Amino acid sequence: MPGRRGPKISPEVKELIMNEALKSTKKRTELAVELGETIEAKGWHSPTVETMEKLISKIRNDRDSQDRPWSVAALADYEIPPEALPVVMNAWSKALGQETPLTIRQVKWIARLYYFLRNKSTDSLIEQALEYARRERILRLTKAYPDKPGDAWQLWFSDAITYLHATGDDSMLRRCIESMKWQSTTDIAAVKAKLNMKEAQNE
Repeated sequence: MPGRRGPKISPEVKELIMNEALKSTKKRTELAVELGETIEAKGWHSPTVETMEKLISKIRNDRDSQDRPWSVAALADYEIPPEALPVVMNAWSKALGQETPLTIRQVKWIARLYYFLRNKSTDSLIEQALEYARRERILRLTKAYPDKPGDAWQLWFSDAITYLHATGDDSMLRRCIESMKWQSTTDIAAVKAKLNMKEAQNE
C-alpha cells in the first residue's frame, strides 16, 4: 500500500546504528550499507539504507555545548576533580597527537572513570570514556533510559565490560549475557580476547 511504513526498528538495531554513527567517520551511505549487512548477519530485520541514513544524520547532528573540543579553559564552566587533571591532560595529549581531539563530554567521562581504571593504559581509559560518552548522547536523544531493572541489561552489559576490564572478574558479564539470552561461552571468550588484544597493543 502507498505510504505504508516498514516494520518498526527494534531497540537493539536502533542502538547499533546510532552507536556506529558516532564511532565511525565514514559517509552516511557507506556506513548504512555496511550496517545493513551487519544487522542481517545477526539475524535481525534491517531498515532500508534511506532510513538508516536519516538516523545516522540525526544522531551526528544532535550536538550540544558538551560536544565542543575540550581545553583547560573549559574547566571554568565544566569542572572535574582536581586530582583527575593529570590523567585528563595525559589523555588529551595522546588523543590530540592522534588527531582525535577530545570533547568536553568525553573528558568528563575520563575524569569519572580514571580512578576505577587507574591500572589500565591511557588508551583503554579513553576507549571506555568514549563508549560512555556515546551512550550518554544516544540516551539523551532517544530519551530511552530504562525505568525498570528488566530493561537495563544493555546498559549493564557495558558496565560489566568496564568491571571486567578493571578487575578481571567476568561474573557480571556472564550474568548479563545469560539474561540477554546470548551464547555465553562464545561471547565472553570474544570479549576477553578483544580486551586482552587491546591491552597488548597498548603496552
